Amino acid sequence: MAAALLRAPRPGLILPSARFRRDVVLCVDGQWYWRRYSKADPDRFQDWAIPDEASMSAVQQILMAGGYSPQSFTYNSSQLIPCPIGPRQVTFTMWGGGAGGAHNTGCSGYASGGSSGYTQFAMALTSAMWGTNIVTLSLGTPGTGHTGTTGNGTGSVASTLTSSTLTISSVTMGTAGPGTTTPTGGVGGTVTNANPGATNTAGVTGGTNTTIGPGAPNGGGNVSNAAGSTPGGGGSGGGGAVSGKNGGGGQLNTDFI
Repeated sequence: MAAALLRAPRPGLILPSARFRRDVVLCVDGQWYWRRYSKADPDRFQDWAIPDEASMSAVQQILMAGGYSPQSFTYNSSQLIPCPIGPRQVTFTMWGGGAGGAHNTGCSGYASGGSSGYTQFAMALTSAMWGTNIVTLSLGTPGTGHTGTTGNGTGSVASTLTSSTLTISSVTMGTAGPGTTTPTGGVGGTVTNANPGATNTAGVTGGTNTTIGPGAPNGGGNVSNAAGSTPGGGGSGGGGAVSGKNGGGGQLNTDFI
């Protein structure tokens, strides 16, 4: 849509902003911009192009309300992840699925599944990304606990975060290993994330001859005789009448500012 058709304030109008007080909507060579001036140096500023009328309306509402308010979203299934209108940065926090615990019909010889790893990193956003899908989330299934007979749990399936919009390296939350009847606790999941500033923590290994399932780093904590906590916890193992339990599901959190 041509900039001339946008229903917008006159060029250079400073909109009231209790939070920043230096936000301006203006038109330069037929293109509308959201300009933010530096508080420390009024001669310094940064522009974000306003791509269409819907975005212009949203920018006006944001500024009249006192500035963009941070937004957070949680995703527990595979899908395209959208960007709201207005943020300048997004932080991604991700876990994969946890693994399942083993079961032994005897009183020993079982182990819990490993938990997922954890990763977090931030990326800058441009106005061209507002209102579009910025990443693709693929959450692998968590592992299953063994029930009935003596046997091992199953490992989780790897999860990924990719993008054709953001300049990011693909993120992979590796497979968490199952609890076995050896007994050997499932190995925690690996993390592959080479993005600048990323915090990566491998998953926690499951215990042997215990009904405690390990929580994922910065996740939901340990569980006792239960399915792994969400996000990404390992399922507990069990002996006798106590079955192995499933791993917890993966999760992506997005925090926009």
